[in-house]
Amino acid sequence: MAAAPAEPPPAPDVATTVPAPLTATGAAVATAAAGSRALPDLNIDLDDPTALMITPTVLSVPNGILRRFEDARRRAASHTALVLDALRAHAAELPDLVLQRRPGPRPGDLFPYRASPGGGSDERPGPLRIRPAAGELAIMDTLTDWVNAEVGHNRPGVRKVSRSEVVAVALDAYLPPAGHSRRR
Repeated sequence: MAAAPAEPPPAPDVATTVPAPLTATGAAVATAAAGSRALPDLNIDLDDPTALMITPTVLSVPNGILRRFEDARRRAASHTALVLDALRAHAAELPDLVLQRRPGPRPGDLFPYRASPGGGSDERPGPLRIRPAAGELAIMDTLTDWVNAEVGHNRPGVRKVSRSEVVAVALDAYLPPAGHSRRR
């Protein structure tokens, strides 16, 4: 009598892991860097031909990050590849990265919830053109919705997070500082 075939290992819980397409090594990441925070379900239907349709997209990214992006772009396959690599590398940290860039309440300030206006020219936004597939754009939007929920939970009433802001914080964390180059 033939032996029964071995059962395949159980599928990972997609609510707490990063699917292979979003990780640089293909290994699943169990939870976010913050400890108990779980990533959203980032799976896409790999059999859906519309997920492969290229969707030209323009993001608004601070000029300081854009300058670093252009330096790193010379060694990357494309604008889109560099953006996806940054999101892969920092997906679990995105809510924390957004909160770090946004001013928080300042106890003792006469107006503790409002940052002082102004800022340097590096913070003025510029366009970043990418050409993600529709499935990749859907993953970016799922990440953005998740970041919105996490940021809103930590700082109720703050303005919504945009796709551009999510990409900007991922690039800021991923790209080498100005004047340094990263070897691949």
